[in-house]
Amino acid sequence: EQGCLMKTWKLQDLLSLMSSLWYWAALSLIVGGLIGWGVCAFTPHKYQGSVDLYVGIDAYRAPSDRYIAEVAQKPVFQRLDDYKNWQMGQLEAIAFSDDFIRDTLTKLQALDSYWDEYSPEELRGILSLSWRNAGLWHLNATVLDQKRALEAVETWRDVILESVNTALQHSSEVKSIDGRLYLIEKEIGSLEDRQAILGDIRIRLDDWKEKLASYEQSGTLDDASRWEIESFALYGMDWSAGWYELINDFPSDTEPVIGYISWIERVIDLIDTELDEIPGRLETLEEKRVLLRDQYEQEGLKSLGLSANIIVEPVLESSPTIRDLHPIGLFMLIGSLIGLILWIFFLLIWVAHDTA
Repeated sequence: EQGCLMKTWKLQDLLSLMSSLWYWAALSLIVGGLIGWGVCAFTPHKYQGSVDLYVGIDAYRAPSDRYIAEVAQKPVFQRLDDYKNWQMGQLEAIAFSDDFIRDTLTKLQALDSYWDEYSPEELRGILSLSWRNAGLWHLNATVLDQKRALEAVETWRDVILESVNTALQHSSEVKSIDGRLYLIEKEIGSLEDRQAILGDIRIRLDDWKEKLASYEQSGTLDDASRWEIESFALYGMDWSAGWYELINDFPSDTEPVIGYISWIERVIDLIDTELDEIPGRLETLEEKRVLLRDQYEQEGLKSLGLSANIIVEPVLESSPTIRDLHPIGLFMLIGSLIGLILWIFFLLIWVAHDTA
């Protein structure tokens, strides 16, 4: 019975035993730390090179950015954040696009033979990009060598800066062409409207000419007829001298009917002259529109779908940084904690065995 009581352990007894064996705990911490150091020292280290870019955007100009809406296949962006986030997403996708990755790898291979064995997919795998909004974007490259980590991230940054800003120049040209297209299309629309108006006026004046031919040629016209005839000319007039001269020469209320017929013929001649010129002007404008549309599409492709409202610049006050992803202190701490836990575990096993 006494033997059984001696084998009954209390928490106080366990703590007393642990304090008496403190040197084993210290030894476990030391051995665990040394093992952690060894694991860190003899396993390949990965290094992460990082560099920052500044990305800005004027989202308030989104409603006027017609090309971006076409590329996005959205007639309008309901919220400015939608426009901004779509553009940020586009920029990120472009940074990892095949062309950008191939350009980066080509430059790296020209710089260092270390990169000769890399494929575009392998290079893409070591690169990463983090951002929350417009502002600072963080570019990262993770490899087994500090020098090469910096080489990769700096070369990638340079390719992004050069290629994106070239694309943004094309985006600005897209906006310029878009403005010229708008003016040409507006002019074509105005000419087509005027062609229709003049054609309608000519028909009405022909009707009046035929009608007046049946009147007494030496008689006069009533005010309502005079007003209607003059109104057609006033509706069709433009700012040219010929039209002003005709309006000023409109027959007076005492003028005989034959004078109105002569005046209508002058108006019809002027209308016919302008109607003969309009098809040629429309053809010239249509040729310009076709040419501009081709340029618009070509420049749009070269712009990579980016808005001219984006700004991408280096952060001059920020230098590239390198970080060891296998810090020796962390490995030693983890090793020491594991050693301590194992010591406590074996101590509990020993106590359990002793009480059995």
